[in-house]
Amino acid sequence: MSKKEADKYISNRFKFPIYIIEHENQVEFVKKAISQFNILTALELGCGPGRVTRDITNVKKGLAIDSSEPMLNIAKSLKLSNWNFKKADVFKFKSVQKYDLIFTFRFIFHFNKGDREKIYSMIHKSLKKNGSLVFEARNKDVAGKIKSVVKFFLGKEKYKVYQKLYTHSELVAELEKNGFKIIKSRGNICNFWLETLISKVFYYIGFKQIGIKIIRNIEKNCNNPLSWTVLCEKK
Repeated sequence: MSKKEADKYISNRFKFPIYIIEHENQVEFVKKAISQFNILTALELGCGPGRVTRDITNVKKGLAIDSSEPMLNIAKSLKLSNWNFKKADVFKFKSVQKYDLIFTFRFIFHFNKGDREKIYSMIHKSLKKNGSLVFEARNKDVAGKIKSVVKFFLGKEKYKVYQKLYTHSELVAELEKNGFKIIKSRGNICNFWLETLISKVFYYIGFKQIGIKIIRNIEKNCNNPLSWTVLCEKK
């Protein structure tokens, strides 16, 4: 990723209400896990410019890694007292310590099965006994339909983003196979099409904050979300 692309990431990421709420939900989930399990140390994989990192203020000491130098430069400029940032390839990274928590967003589901298993193995080795993993998994029922629509309009040859999509039972099975047990999960983006419409309309008519409030209220009832944020325990 270029410096120009990295500089635009945060402003683009928080442009529309739907993505602000998605971010809020992710941060709230991680912070609650930290408080619930008295977590002191954390490792974040694929931290990017510190989008989530900067809001995880209730961990005593954390390390965040990413392979993009431009992204890390933005993260380092945040000067977070409880976080260190390091350039590292997740497939070559060897932790010098064991962590209470490892978390990552918009990361694991972009890899194929073999690479996901390598990531799970690294996480398992880097966690303390009964340590926690928090990450995001895409719901096949919702994300699969979105993918089909995008492919239709872009054309298959232009759609080159890999995403692993799951049913809930498939997700449970994959985690169990790789040494993790789901403790709890939370839906995120609970009505994608409605929330996207509200997000765009209220942004462009200049009532972004009202759009945020409406979507936040929709998120209270979640039956078939775009994704699940999952808390797992190392077995």
